[in-house]
Amino acid sequence: MHFQLPPNDHQKLVYVPKGAIIDVVLDLRKSSSSYGSYLCVELNDNNKKSIFIPEGLAHGFISLADNTITKYNVSTVYDIISDDGIRYDSFGFDWKIKNPIISERDSNFRSFIDFEKINPFK
Repeated sequence: MHFQLPPNDHQKLVYVPKGAIIDVVLDLRKSSSSYGSYLCVELNDNNKKSIFIPEGLAHGFISLADNTITKYNVSTVYDIISDDGIRYDSFGFDWKIKNPIISERDSNFRSFIDFEKINPFK
């Protein structure tokens, strides 16, 4: 689950011009009534849906088709120092997959519980 920390956090618009994904969004905003909750939506080249993700929410996805292309429009530039994430398997979402292929970077993210201790989102 990816995001950038303040003050370089950003909004995202995510869409899929080819293939299909399940996009998952996790609310990290401590003052939000939906803090810690998540939602998911299927984005694909047939339904033409996109999802707007405000600042303070983490985002991740699972590909449902080979050669899927996922595009993001973001409101700030990538900042390696602000780049952060939460382990995909630490906040209760059922990805419905037994042995996912996860990058080394994503495998090393902290759990949601550990992130709560340092959470800078208001």
